[in-house]
Amino acid sequence: MQTIKILTELQLVAFGGLALVSYRAWRARRGKAAGWVAAAFGIVAVVIVVGHQFPQNLNQHPDLFWPAKGLLAILMLFPYCLYRFMASLKPQRPWLHQAGPTMTGIVIGATLALPYFPQPGHRPAWFELYTLALVAQWTVLVATVAVGLWNAARGEPAIARRRLRLLALGSTGMAIIILLAGASPVGARQGIAIGTQSLSLVAAALFGLGFAPPRFLRKSWLQHEEEAFRGAVARLMTARTVEEVAEVLIPAITSMVCGQAAALTDSRGRLIASYGLNGSLEYELEAMTTIGDSLRDGEIRPGLIAMGLRSGSLLIWASAFTPYFGTDDMSFLRYLADLADLALERCELFARERSFIANASHELRTPLTTIAGMAGILTDTWRQMNLETIEDCLDAINRQSVRVRDLVQNLLDLSHIENVTPAVALRAVSLAEAGRSALEAAPPPSGSSVELEVGEGVAALADVRGLERALTNLLVNAYRYGGPRVRVEARTLEREVLLTVTDNGEGVPADLVPNLFDPFTRGPATGGISGSGLGLAITRELVEGFGGRIGYEAARPSGARFALHLRKPVA
Repeated sequence: MQTIKILTELQLVAFGGLALVSYRAWRARRGKAAGWVAAAFGIVAVVIVVGHQFPQNLNQHPDLFWPAKGLLAILMLFPYCLYRFMASLKPQRPWLHQAGPTMTGIVIGATLALPYFPQPGHRPAWFELYTLALVAQWTVLVATVAVGLWNAARGEPAIARRRLRLLALGSTGMAIIILLAGASPVGARQGIAIGTQSLSLVAAALFGLGFAPPRFLRKSWLQHEEEAFRGAVARLMTARTVEEVAEVLIPAITSMVCGQAAALTDSRGRLIASYGLNGSLEYELEAMTTIGDSLRDGEIRPGLIAMGLRSGSLLIWASAFTPYFGTDDMSFLRYLADLADLALERCELFARERSFIANASHELRTPLTTIAGMAGILTDTWRQMNLETIEDCLDAINRQSVRVRDLVQNLLDLSHIENVTPAVALRAVSLAEAGRSALEAAPPPSGSSVELEVGEGVAALADVRGLERALTNLLVNAYRYGGPRVRVEARTLEREVLLTVTDNGEGVPADLVPNLFDPFTRGPATGGISGSGLGLAITRELVEGFGGRIGYEAARPSGARFALHLRKPVA
């Protein structure tokens, strides 16, 4: 009797803990599967706690007869809840879906209709039939869960496979318990009680390890996947394109978190790469990303996890039988997302470097080819050329030399600004003085005019030289690509100072706007002389260097408007 008492106490602890874990999982997820699990183990915990208060011989306490029948009827819901957990993850056969609630209803009705609980050794035929129905209902439903979970583990990654099989073994233990209890002979009642209680503790442990395995156990399960993942990370460190990153990272992520698919999207919601997507998942992804924004961290729906990246989003679809994501899984996903961010940033850097080198080479090739050609002509035929032709050749060489010099200087400036932290001296700068200095450095060409509408009292927190050069670049850009009238305005807003440069030209072509501030982006020049395409890129770096930002919008009724959002001076 002492052994049974100790085992009963252990049952209280084990199933009470399971009920608490499953309830917390339901509170976190709010899904059907989590709800049925919480209900199943909550039922067992309640039955054990309340049943522990009942006396052994209920026939001597007629006032407890109906409460005892009610408690037994509630216990009959456990296999049905466990079955509904399984059915919420994977549709079951129609006959079983109908038989489950039917059998449960019959057994509960029969339990409530019991006229009395027979004395030990005196089991009438009606009670034998009742016991048989109870064992059949419990065994069929729980065995269905055990077989379904065991089969579902096939083809799953290691951690999901082991967790599903632990749940299957726990379900098998619960089925064996009811079989032993129903078939136990009268003389072996105490021995069977000890055996079933011991087996219930084993089943509780298996369920606990399946639903919430400790960290050390998860780590041991993941040894093979971790080795493969370390190899993937090593390959990731050498990836130079987004395609290479996706080829390595997306399958590894899917395997490590026991998912069925994963996808990588950019900041506009466009699909970059995916692994394992089928038609329905592709449709779901399209529906989620039509808004064109990155998705934030968290569970979008049960089994679909989003991790926000600086450059987009990482989405993971869990398998229908993948056990629930916990704190450890989310932390690991955040690590993977950060790793993806680093790899994608490096790829973007490589892409920018390749584009920069290709564009710089292209920009330098034309003037250098002109210089080399003219120099060759002069070297070979200058004796046969008249003075005017020689001067034309020298003038062409001079113009192209100036172009090369300016281009190289701009390239060096941009490289220095991007890669070296500039020594900026931030102070309150008069925007009127900065505008006049910029006009002295870049006066309007013939046929153009500049209106400087900046009050003398308007000031911004900036670097004097950086702001003057930014304004100079914007004026030159307006002369070259805009209309003949340019207007510079400034005003103090509630939280910032706004400085704008507007022209009345045709504006920036729509296809250039997304990359307007990237190096070598430029449109057709109004005067026929195009720049290097570096001025706006340098301007952006300068403005951001002293804490501001620059943007573009089409002017009304026509033209281009560049807006510098600057910090207000400290009072």
